[in-house]
Amino acid sequence: MKNIGLLIFLIFWLINVWGQCSNCNVNNPAGSFSVNIGQKITVSNCVHGGDYAYYNVVNGVTYIWTTCGNNGFDTYLTLYQGMGCGGTELAHNNNLGGCGNNSAIVWTANFTGTVTLLVSKCTGIFGLCGGLWGGCGNTGGAECVTLTFEAIGTTCADAQPFCTDTTYFFPMAVGSSAETGPEYGCLCSQPNPIWYYMFVDQPGDIIIHIYSPNGNDVDFICYGPFNSLNGACNQLTGCASCANCPNNTSNPTYYPVGNVVDCSYDPASEEYLHIYNAQVGDFYILLITNFEDAEGTLVFEQTSGNGAASCAVVTCNIDNFQINVGQCNPATNTYSVSGTVTFSGQPTTGQLIVQDQAGQNVTFNAPFTSPQNFTITGIQADGQQHYVVVYFSNAPTCNDTIYYTAPPSCNVVNPCDVQAGPDTTICPGKSVQLWATGADTYTWSPATGLNNPNIANPIATVSTTTVYTVTGTVTATGCTDQAQITISVYDIHSIISANITPENCGQKDGSIQLNVAGGFPPYIYQWSNGGNSNPLQNISAGVYTVTVFDQNQCAVTGSYTVPQLGGPKADFEAIPPIATVDNPEISFIDQSTGGTQCFWSFGDGTFSQDCNPIHTYPGEGEYQVMFKVCNQLGCCDSTYGKVYVQNLFTLYIPEAFSPNEDGVNDYFHVYGMGINPEYFDLAIYDKWGKLVFRTTDFNVRWDGTYKGKILPQDCYVYKLTYSVKKDAYINTYGKICIIH
Repeated sequence: MKNIGLLIFLIFWLINVWGQCSNCNVNNPAGSFSVNIGQKITVSNCVHGGDYAYYNVVNGVTYIWTTCGNNGFDTYLTLYQGMGCGGTELAHNNNLGGCGNNSAIVWTANFTGTVTLLVSKCTGIFGLCGGLWGGCGNTGGAECVTLTFEAIGTTCADAQPFCTDTTYFFPMAVGSSAETGPEYGCLCSQPNPIWYYMFVDQPGDIIIHIYSPNGNDVDFICYGPFNSLNGACNQLTGCASCANCPNNTSNPTYYPVGNVVDCSYDPASEEYLHIYNAQVGDFYILLITNFEDAEGTLVFEQTSGNGAASCAVVTCNIDNFQINVGQCNPATNTYSVSGTVTFSGQPTTGQLIVQDQAGQNVTFNAPFTSPQNFTITGIQADGQQHYVVVYFSNAPTCNDTIYYTAPPSCNVVNPCDVQAGPDTTICPGKSVQLWATGADTYTWSPATGLNNPNIANPIATVSTTTVYTVTGTVTATGCTDQAQITISVYDIHSIISANITPENCGQKDGSIQLNVAGGFPPYIYQWSNGGNSNPLQNISAGVYTVTVFDQNQCAVTGSYTVPQLGGPKADFEAIPPIATVDNPEISFIDQSTGGTQCFWSFGDGTFSQDCNPIHTYPGEGEYQVMFKVCNQLGCCDSTYGKVYVQNLFTLYIPEAFSPNEDGVNDYFHVYGMGINPEYFDLAIYDKWGKLVFRTTDFNVRWDGTYKGKILPQDCYVYKLTYSVKKDAYINTYGKICIIH
């Protein structure tokens, strides 16, 4: 292992000393590229080796260039100050970004100006670029990769979205620290922060594994839940001064506290974030830090829990949003706004909503088709600044807003003409904003359900149909006028009952049949196990939660329990799971539930009805174990597992020999015990990478010659591939020195 470490150190030393590339060939794509914080662009879908481009950077901002996700060629990235490859080298990266043969540079600008990024093709052995054993090549034709460029911030306001259906590989931030203001809970320090947020679209627990393949010490803190991202960064409360940095590793009962749901300051390269009972519509904000301030890769993925975060917040984008403002209609003193919205990566459920600040809106139900034309009518003409916002209900951060000036009032018949807008119907428990125009002061009646009855646009929250009257007064003339608006409430799902069929002996034949009344069909069903049908069939025993939506997207939720009829559950543990030929004894521990009878098949032709047997295997091999349990009702369950008996293994590789025919240490020979001779390959190279000896015979020795001549005194590199069993290969590297 020391030899392997020495070789790895040598390779990385060569990369750091000689690995930089300067093979600038073609300025492609041309021009200079810029991004704002939180923005990511594709520079080009086809960048060749030797291509370089210019980028505008701002002091203090962290930038990421990456070719991750490509299969074109083994890339190497080099970053220079100024325009071209003649400036000071700022950063380089080859296969250190956590994405195979591709690369990623994470760099924090310490000046404002222009930099040049060069993409090279690695042409050396062992994946090296440049230097003694490698080179930096140019490519052309169809051999190309996709290059992206983005800027990330170090504050909560710069938080980037993520979802739980995907495993994420992010370059770690370096050279920065978190903002002051939030209460950071267990994080006694907050170096090199990266902020993320997620939007829950499926209820349940969410357990996320956070780790660094490079071994960097990562820490995190998670805040939530929040109803909206607006203002959430000003509500990051936990404890102003957490004594001894309590975290979910040393004290798992400490959190949640304040808005902190989980926090860890453990000195490890992996952590687990626990969010329990997440609800649809909740936002969570996550801060991950890089304690060691070293380049590396951050990976996080959901490993358990039935909850899920919407991927639409990551993929959804409003590509284009345009409006046309109509003229005022004197008969109604209203106007309309029409337009087109173009989008991509949209959610597959929910609604697309286009709404004017006056409250009028149009909605479109999933599935969505881009582009979508729309027209909003009945907007009161007032000559004031308005805005139109477009957003997806199940990806609320995917939105866009256009501001415009409404046409002036054109109702000259009655200068004191109060309008209250069209009648509206809402879902139970929801709120709606009322709007009145045509006067200077307003009074709404009744005041029940209004947040403020003395303004033009109060928010109404009602549970039954309510008629509101608004009285408006024009200050200059003293004239008054009244208007009415009716807020109706859908009678949604007044009855939800269920016929439940339990399981039979633990088999998946349970079902739930819902009986729904109220609202406006057709209905949409969202079950906690991911189902969307009624009835829900072929399910295991347990608790199931369902949310039912009608055609107006009004919703009601219920939970139902499917019982289980007497089925046992088989489970066992083998101690040890891997034994050796000198002690091939394995104990099998019954960990089943609900069983009274046991039956074992040990995979070597022998059996047992003892629930906790101890078995001695006949020799080396892999054995498939079957364990079956039954109860007194005749219900049975089986499970399978593998155990292994391995041969003893040793391996010795000399570091030097002297082929001078003096009868002492004249040959280089690999010695070992337990090595499979059918899977053996030894190759030896000189310092220029030329193969000087190779054998697949475990018993063949090398006499230090190449083409019949003894090689000069020097150190040579070997690569050994061997196996201790047929389906597992082991590669090891080192050096062997010839001494005369």
